[in-house]
Amino acid sequence: MVGGGRLVVGDHDILQQAAHRPPSTAHCPLPSAHCPLSTAHCPLHTAFMTPERWRKVEEIFQTAVEIDGAGIDDFLTEACGGDAELRREVVSLLAYESAEPRMGHKFQEAIKGAARSISIEQIEPEDLIGRRIGAYRVISLIGRGGMGAVYLAERDDAQFNQQVAVKVIKRGMDTDFIRERFLRERQILAGLDHPQIARLLDGGTTDDGLPYFVLEHVAGVAITDYCEANQLSIADRLRLFRQVCGAVQHAHQKLVVHRDLKPSNILVNSDGAPKLLDFGIAKLLAPDADEPRTRTEQRMLTPDYASPEHVRGLNVTTTADIYSLGVVLYELLTNRRLRQFKTASPAEIERAICETEPAKPSDAVSLETFSTGPRGPRGPRGPRGKMQKQLAGDLDNIVLMAMRKEPERRYQSVEQFSEDIRRHLEGLPVTARADTFTYRAGKFVRRHRLVVVAAALVALSLLGGVMMTMRQARIAQAERARAERRFEQVRKLSNTFLFDFHNEIQNLPGSTRAREMVVKTALEYLDSLAQEAADDPGLQLELAQAYEKVASVQGNPNNQNRGDSAAALVSYQKSLSIYNHLLANDPSDQRLLGAIAYLHLSLGWMYYDTGRTAETERSYRETIRLVEKMTAAQMEVDPYLAATTHNRLGELARYTGDLHSALEHQRRGFAYISDWIAKHPKANPQGLWITGYMRLSGALLHKGDLEEALEASQQALRINEEQAASNPKNLDARRGLISRHWGVAAILGDPDDLNLGRPDDALMHFRKALTLAEELAAIDPNNAQDKRAEARGAMYVAMMLRDSKPAEAEALYRKSLLLSEALSQASPENVEFRHTLALASRGLAYTLWRLGKPQEALPGLRKALDYQLANFAKDPQRTWSHRNIQRTYAVIGDLLLQEGDTDGALNHYRQAMGITEKLLTIHPRDPFLRRDEAYCYESFGQFHATLAASKRLPRERRIAAAREAITWYQRSLQIWDAWLAQGLATTYAAKRRNETTRALAQCDATIIR
Repeated sequence: MVGGGRLVVGDHDILQQAAHRPPSTAHCPLPSAHCPLSTAHCPLHTAFMTPERWRKVEEIFQTAVEIDGAGIDDFLTEACGGDAELRREVVSLLAYESAEPRMGHKFQEAIKGAARSISIEQIEPEDLIGRRIGAYRVISLIGRGGMGAVYLAERDDAQFNQQVAVKVIKRGMDTDFIRERFLRERQILAGLDHPQIARLLDGGTTDDGLPYFVLEHVAGVAITDYCEANQLSIADRLRLFRQVCGAVQHAHQKLVVHRDLKPSNILVNSDGAPKLLDFGIAKLLAPDADEPRTRTEQRMLTPDYASPEHVRGLNVTTTADIYSLGVVLYELLTNRRLRQFKTASPAEIERAICETEPAKPSDAVSLETFSTGPRGPRGPRGPRGKMQKQLAGDLDNIVLMAMRKEPERRYQSVEQFSEDIRRHLEGLPVTARADTFTYRAGKFVRRHRLVVVAAALVALSLLGGVMMTMRQARIAQAERARAERRFEQVRKLSNTFLFDFHNEIQNLPGSTRAREMVVKTALEYLDSLAQEAADDPGLQLELAQAYEKVASVQGNPNNQNRGDSAAALVSYQKSLSIYNHLLANDPSDQRLLGAIAYLHLSLGWMYYDTGRTAETERSYRETIRLVEKMTAAQMEVDPYLAATTHNRLGELARYTGDLHSALEHQRRGFAYISDWIAKHPKANPQGLWITGYMRLSGALLHKGDLEEALEASQQALRINEEQAASNPKNLDARRGLISRHWGVAAILGDPDDLNLGRPDDALMHFRKALTLAEELAAIDPNNAQDKRAEARGAMYVAMMLRDSKPAEAEALYRKSLLLSEALSQASPENVEFRHTLALASRGLAYTLWRLGKPQEALPGLRKALDYQLANFAKDPQRTWSHRNIQRTYAVIGDLLLQEGDTDGALNHYRQAMGITEKLLTIHPRDPFLRRDEAYCYESFGQFHATLAASKRLPRERRIAAAREAITWYQRSLQIWDAWLAQGLATTYAAKRRNETTRALAQCDATIIR
């Protein structure tokens, strides 16, 4: 007995030994006088007991030994029935067990010897080669184990060709216990679906009643043999091992503990993919409710890889598999077994596993276990000395942490184990090492050599502080106060660079790269400090602010950024998580409300740019909720925060066709600004005035009042110009001028939207904006914000020139395309970059058409349509996505019509009309959608007018086409008349009405002729 339960040392190992040892050589190690069984019944003193009889005795004994004395008689009566001889055998074993506990190990050996004394031919499975099992015919024997044998088989039902492995229970081993384990293994495999776990394909019972199941056939070798045969480096072995961890983690997520992880159960195929096999002794962590719970479970294990708790008969959880994986990794890294047993006695096993500490892997490689090459002993792809250096440190600690005796001190999940290996491979700190300042600093230096050189003063100052802090931390209690002061000094230094130094350089020309380096370096050290003081709210707040600054540099479109939207979103979410944690711990901290409100506004920008409209709206509404909460608490609220958020919500509402909500949000946003200015009459908040006038302009545009919208935009532009003139080094003010010029120019003469019909004035403002964008982009080539502005600016100027100066427009469109493609490639999830790319592609195609190159134009139009459809698939909620698709369909239709492809043109016009009609069913009162409907009517009118002008058609057909064109043009006129009656963009509507009237007159003239 070991640890109070039965210990079975892998039935596979015992039976394999028995297979090579004749029964006559078995001898009982106990004298007859001390044998617990009568001489006539001891299986080692006589060979008369049959294998079936011996297994029955063993099965009853292993259960009875765990039952309290009060219930033993009832159990034996039920288990043995009327077989008095059987009961006597079990009682004699129980009596010996209780009377001579010191002889338990010898008796255990006696039982093993009995197993060896039984001829293996009596319990081997029948020879199934050539026979059919289910839909498969057996080809050859792959191997045999304690419960059964595994055969190679192939599909034999003419459905398809497939080779599989078939596992069949042995004849004579189909006791209830073994059968239950066999069926348990089959059920476990049925619940697992992972590329690194051999898949269960089929199962059933043979014609003579033996359970079987069919597995994916893995033609491979043990993972240790594979690594040796291919001379894999340490790094390659670790990557291969992480794939195995993924399979074990999947099993654990399915509440399955393997309990027999060893190299022979991890095969690697010729493609280098590992496969996890043999769940024969796996344990379900959540067994079925009706599974018997009184039965004592045999501890089946392979000693070389078994965990201490498994050997002692304690509760086996997922940490037991982590221990076994640690042993396997030990062997992979050192090319030697962790332990070798001389006698395989339970006492030796328990002592070696539970009490003896293993040597570190780096020490193990100094033993004579490696093959010797021409330059001396070698390990995995390297000399022994190099191997020791590679293993010392992280890998020693990772392996030993996985193999700790106490389960609670190991990694608590395989995922955590694998993650530490990944961090080691990437040069990051690992949790298995003491998280000291020196350790983290060393890791950082190795990963960022160039950054350290470029920021030597920063890195050396911080590193020196960290090293000093670590040295002082090891001093006696009397020196701890000094160490704590050093900790605060490092913290203060980090914050100086993160906040003070960063804020000083953020507006300097070309500072984007430097800002990113400073922020990330400081964040590394703040993060390491947070590991030391996770319960320090002040430090956690600084960490949240650091992540927020990193996100801004990475991709906030309203600041200088590197154009990495995905990374920025991740950093913002980390910051929000810390902020929320702090607020949950201290709901009364009003500072956090404002910080979280601003963060949600930034998150809304990022969600919008990455095509996640629903999350965008949720973030903006959360900002408004926090603003209202702060207002209710009589806290000072930044009017810019409230106004900007309402403006963004208004823009979202306008894009989805909800003009009423759009106007309401614009009104509320402007109210926050006007109220604040009224309360602070002596202040001169230029930025707020600019924001207020832009909000007012947006509200007026929604109403269709272009003249007043222009006046508000021009006022915002004048204030912005004064701001930039008073401080020429303020790059943000100059960036603001770009947007102000765009706002004024669009109202004056944007040919693709509502405008006042003043194209020359519009072109002047678009050119000024482009010049500013080009100057800023030249100052800081790393700033995606300025590149984006330059791309849009070139596109807007080209838009104004595409009809009057198509050659100049072509060059500008190509410039916009080049910049937009670079931005989109760097951040493929950013739909705003792809939107600019689509508009530039469509504009270039239209310009090529105007230059007489229709064959070059059509592919560009189709590419633009692909970009727009991709944006629509990413975020179908944006109405402007539909409108842009509709316009592209119309432009393609116009080109095809001019080229004589009337069928193709009509098809594209119908596509455009279908999108518009669909949107109108959702927003029937949206005047902008009615405008798009008028465009569609005019496209159909143009189509039929072109047919009417064709001299190739018969006279009657041409007259019918002219009348059909008149019908479509009249529908368009009705819409423009309604706009004029409502006072919506009267200048624009009147111009469109006049153009449609001229088209009608031409159709009338055609009929008259």
